[in-house]
Amino acid sequence: MGLWDKIAESLHIHAPKKTAAPGEPMTFEQAKELLTTTLLEQPLSDMKLTAQRAKRLNDEMPQFVTFAMSHYFNRPRLVRFTNEGGKQIDADAISRLFAQTTILQFECEIQRMIGDLDEMRGRLRPDQIGHVDPTPIIEQTKRILAASTATKGDNGTGHLDGQARAWLYALMDQSSDIDEATGGNQLGILKALGNEQAGSIAETAASVLSKDCNESVPAYCVDPTATTTDYMKAYAIITE
Repeated sequence: MGLWDKIAESLHIHAPKKTAAPGEPMTFEQAKELLTTTLLEQPLSDMKLTAQRAKRLNDEMPQFVTFAMSHYFNRPRLVRFTNEGGKQIDADAISRLFAQTTILQFECEIQRMIGDLDEMRGRLRPDQIGHVDPTPIIEQTKRILAASTATKGDNGTGHLDGQARAWLYALMDQSSDIDEATGGNQLGILKALGNEQAGSIAETAASVLSKDCNESVPAYCVDPTATTTDYMKAYAIITE
């Protein structure tokens, strides 16, 4: 092998891996990261429109809603929007729209239950993380599913209502964070979901959605190796 061949081979080996671009197949986690970043980069002047888009994502492609999206609508940002010329009535409308984005609301609730993992990761050793009591999540899961089952048939689409559907999608997105915060102590949550033999909260929540909400959850939602371009429909919702 000649000198130039060796140099070319070296550059090829050490070159950074190409990041997937919008339109290319991505794993579920890559797609959610792209969508979250795209939503968070929306300007303050589009805040009301962004809230409308987040609501559409909640209703039409719920699997792509992530907790980090709620950072766009946090109180300091809303105050800043108002102080920079946004009308108070717009701020009220934005708050109402965000409140209707049920999955994000539940994701925020789960985060309050498990604590600030980002803060813990920066302050504690890995072996010091993982002692959060899962009881609040267990009790909330039981309460929401029981309330939904009590009105079985009212929505005409399956056994569980919209609140239960949103809670299950929130659990799917928060599955890995819950696992880390509780140190893998998720048996009680799996039992509350009706399948203590399942491999993860995400898999169990997807199974319940499929069985009791008559909702087809794509396989890539629980298979970390699977790739998809489905996210482009969600990308269109938050950028159109």
